[in-house]
Amino acid sequence: MCRNQQVAFSSTFETGIDQLYYKQEQLIDMLFRSPALRQAGLMHYIFLGADQNSFDHGHSLIDGDTISLRFNELHLSLTNRLVLQGA
Repeated sequence: MCRNQQVAFSSTFETGIDQLYYKQEQLIDMLFRSPALRQAGLMHYIFLGADQNSFDHGHSLIDGDTISLRFNELHLSLTNRLVLQGA
């Protein structure tokens, strides 16, 4: 997690079905209730299930933070800037 172009939190993490708080069936049902995820022709990447988070390490996310995830075994990186509604 970066804030003001400075790394504010960094950690390795485990990810996958075993790290989910909810059962897989519950998540699928909950996610597809959202009309935004049911629009034909759109693709969504939804990252769920990690054993680490910044909040438990004393870092709350705020508007403008940048979250970056790197999955070395997949040669994949995801980066997203947080924009809070009403902020």
